[in-house]
Amino acid sequence: MSKIRAVGADAVQLIGIETAYGTAPDGSGGGVYARLPMRSYGLSPETSLEEDPTWNRGTPDAGDPVEGPIVVQDNMTMPMCARAIGAALKLALGAPDTTDNADGTWTHIFTSGEVLPSFAIQAGHPTLATPKWRTVLGVKAGGLNFDMSRTGRALIEIPLIGQREVKDTTGARDAEPVTYDYLPLDNMAGSITVGGDALASVTAGRFSFSNTLEPVETIRDDGVIDGIDEGERTCSGGVDVRFGVDETLEDLADAKEPAALEMAFTSRAKPDFHLKYQLPRTFFSNPKRPITGPGGISQSWQWRAAHDGDVGSLLVVVLTNDVEAY
Repeated sequence: MSKIRAVGADAVQLIGIETAYGTAPDGSGGGVYARLPMRSYGLSPETSLEEDPTWNRGTPDAGDPVEGPIVVQDNMTMPMCARAIGAALKLALGAPDTTDNADGTWTHIFTSGEVLPSFAIQAGHPTLATPKWRTVLGVKAGGLNFDMSRTGRALIEIPLIGQREVKDTTGARDAEPVTYDYLPLDNMAGSITVGGDALASVTAGRFSFSNTLEPVETIRDDGVIDGIDEGERTCSGGVDVRFGVDETLEDLADAKEPAALEMAFTSRAKPDFHLKYQLPRTFFSNPKRPITGPGGISQSWQWRAAHDGDVGSLLVVVLTNDVEAY
């Protein structure tokens, strides 16, 4: 039954990697676009109306505003599905190196510093009485952000920058998109290690990787950008730790020495499925140690990763699952 108002539960989002920047791939044959599980999505164009403070026009009233440039920038948030997350990592880090483990699983290794693909994202509301579909073209992923805690689904946020949006009149660009059997990872099955050892008394963790995207804002009559350049890759975050006898982070911060940091998730339903964010060289800074009451004392340790010459990158993401290729 058709509807007169759209709801998120009925929305469809499809992502297809472009072969030419700003040109949507042809999905008419099926299997070109991917449909990933989503929590939120906000990428769409917006323009600003700027004030024109011209005077001596014979009236104190404001005149017509100046139209600003088109800005296509926002985030999408999705659960870390043990299968679909590989498609998202490909957007933010580039194509992986994949190894067949000969046991029904494959290991996909993503590394920072690779050339990023551009992609098109189509969002649609097919259950409306008059279905509406729009596609944002020339999109690149700005990085990866997530928090770790004891509860809830493991979620990841991906900042996006696009070039422009077009209205679609023929419905979905791919009638048979690639889909993945949903197998979400939970924060309860997360772990944080430093130097290969589990970090003691951790209550929360934060991770933020950036591709430092820079829109190419050339002057053109349609108001859109020419493209998106990739800059320095950076990664930083923090861990909240209850103050106690463990001196792992304190010793590292005092010595100003890097250590390998890993934030990982395992599927309890399939213990041989893993998702590991590995930072071979991570530096920690000494935090304050406030005592705010009679309860436990918490410290928030900040960290920053650096390029590792032996590994060849700043960040390595290792994904093991039963998906043959991305």
